[in-house]
Parts: sequence; structure tokens; C-alpha cells
Amino acid sequence: MIVIDEKHPGIGGAAIGAILGYNPHRTAFDAWSEITGRTPRRNDPPSQAAEWGIALEPVVASKYAVTNGTVVLGDGSTRYAQGVAAMWVTGRPDRLVAKHWPAPFNYETSDVREIFSHGLEVKTTSWHRAEEWGASGSSEIPDRVAAQMHWYMLLTGLPRWDAAVLIGGQEYRQYTVMADAKIRDFLLATAQAWWDKYVV
Repeated sequence: MIVIDEKHPGIGGAAIGAILGYNPHRTAFDAWSEITGRTPRRNDPPSQAAEWGIALEPVVASKYAVTNGTVVLGDGSTRYAQGVAAMWVTGRPDRLVAKHWPAPFNYETSDVREIFSHGLEVKTTSWHRAEEWGASGSSEIPDRVAAQMHWYMLLTGLPRWDAAVLIGGQEYRQYTVMADAKIRDFLLATAQAWWDKYVV
């Protein structure tokens, strides 16, 4: 996994959901248009919901760390690519969970799996969407979020991804999704075919 800049084309965590038709806010055409530079990557002023989601993300991540006795690193701003074999597999994981601390780590040379046990996706949502999420502790999450988490496991090689979710500003839930070879292969094959047909 290597650090890349905004000009590097690739399929990220939000784009994979759009390509699969799971994202109600973005289409596969939106993803294609941004990736190929037909339209700039969206930089619209955030909605109130998005604005609060951004503000509360560190709080929810901290709640996860305290609840689970872990150290979470990152802030979701750094963009990565898988590496030479599949440079179009990209993403911005919200957080990575350290196996131990302190842990010196160089993204250019270190094996992510040696330092981190799993990743963390942080979400905030309204009461109106609470029914999309299952019981805390389960793996019952919306398809668009599951696709994103499995994509990040493909990106990093980590075997597990958790989601920390704040619902309605006051109910905290968390979920765990384990890597699945069939899902990984499906995502990779679908994304590769889409990339070759519509981008290359």
C-alpha cells in the first residue's frame, strides 16, 4: 500500500459502491466522470448532515478506541493505492487499528498487516436510517458500507474491518465484517472489468 495524490486515477471506497449500484447518492457514471477527469472530484459545500458527520467522526472514532481498548490511527484524509499490481485499487480508510503502540510505520516499506490488526470505518446517520443497521455486534450493515469495507480489506490486505456508527446523535453501535475470499474476488473481477471497459 502506497500513498498517492489526488491526481492519481483509481477506484476508491465510495466509487466501488456506486459502480455496483449500492450507493443511493452516486451512480457508476458519476464515478467514471470523476475518475476520467470529465468532471472534477466533487468539492461541494457539505450538507448539514455531512458537516456534522465530519465534525463527529473523531468523536465516534475515540468512542470506539475507548470501548475496545485500542489505538486507532489516521484521519481518513490520506489516499492510498494497493501497489504496482493494481494501482487503480485506491481508497481513504477512516482509521487503522494498531496491534501495539508505539509502532513505527512507513507506508512505503512496511507491511500493513505487521502493524495493524484491522481497519475502522466511521459513520454517522439519522434515526430515519436506523433500520438499515442491525444489532450492535453483528455484521448487518447496508450493502454500500459493506462494499466499502470489503474494498478497504482488499486495498490493505487486512482480514477484518469494523464499523463504528452513531445513530441519531446519541446511539452508538459497532459492527464487524471479516474478509471473504468470494467477495474479494467478486469485487476485484467486477472492478477490473469495469475499469478495462470504461476507463482504459
